[in-house]
This record gives sequence, C-alpha cells and structure tokens, in this order.
Amino acid sequence: MKLVVLLILGATLLEATSLEEFQSKFNDLGTDIDQQVQELRASNSDAILAMNQKMLRELGNYTIAAREALIDKNITIQVEEWLNNDPNAQGCFDWAYVLVDLYGWFITWDIGLCAVYTAEEINAESQYHFYSHAHYIMRAGTEGRGRVLESHGLHRTERAEARD
Repeated sequence: MKLVVLLILGATLLEATSLEEFQSKFNDLGTDIDQQVQELRASNSDAILAMNQKMLRELGNYTIAAREALIDKNITIQVEEWLNNDPNAQGCFDWAYVLVDLYGWFITWDIGLCAVYTAEEINAESQYHFYSHAHYIMRAGTEGRGRVLESHGLHRTERAEARD
C-alpha cells in the first residue's frame, strides 16, 4: 500500500515538475518572440528616422541651392539692366524677372511635392509593411500560447476526471 502511495506521489510530483518546466519553457519562448519583435520594431524605427534625417537634409540643401540660384539670376538681370540702360529693353527685363519668379515657384513646388511623396512612402512603409506584420506575429503568438495552455489545462482536467 505504501508503495502504491509513493508511486502515485512520485508520478504526481513528476507530472507537476514536467508541467512547471513546460510552462517555464513555453513562457520563455513567448518572451523571446516578444523581445525579437520589439528589437525589430526598434530597428525599423531607427531606419525610418535615418531616412527622415537624410531626406530633410537633402530637401534643405535643395532649397538653399534653389534660393541661391534665384538670387544670383536676379542679380545678373539687375546688372544687365543697369549696364544696358536702354528704355526700349525694359519690357524684356520685366519679363525676365517674371520668368525667374515663375522658375522659383516651379522649384518650390517640386521640392514640396518631393517632401509630400517621401512622407507618404515612409508612412506606408512603416505603417502598412512592417507594423502590420509585427501586429500579426504578436497576435498569432499570443493566441497560440493561449490555445496551447488552454488545451493543456483541459487535458489535465480530463486526466484528473478519469482518475476519479
């Protein structure tokens, strides 16, 4: 009789130990998945930040270069107008100023569109490509862990009922 009780206690302890080990390893697996997704999320954020910094630097440089070119062109036209000093050519110089201003508007419009397009592409990359996959992995991992633990708990309950 003592042998039977010892065997039952030993089996129960072995089952409890293996269950605790299983739960511990399963918890470690879930933690590892969460940690890897967080590391990938941080890496993705760093890449987006680097791209934003590069684009802002480039757009800033283009804006400065465009302003300098427009200023130089206006100065050149003013010098030519002053050197020429011909009242008949005044209409031509007036048109030159209008065309330089129009060119300036086109440059500004181009740089602005480039900024908008870049912002939309970066947003799409971060929101729809990476984060949608990260959310799916996190959700699937959580659901999978829950199902395994639930089925393991049901299996223990069925075995306990079978013993009774």
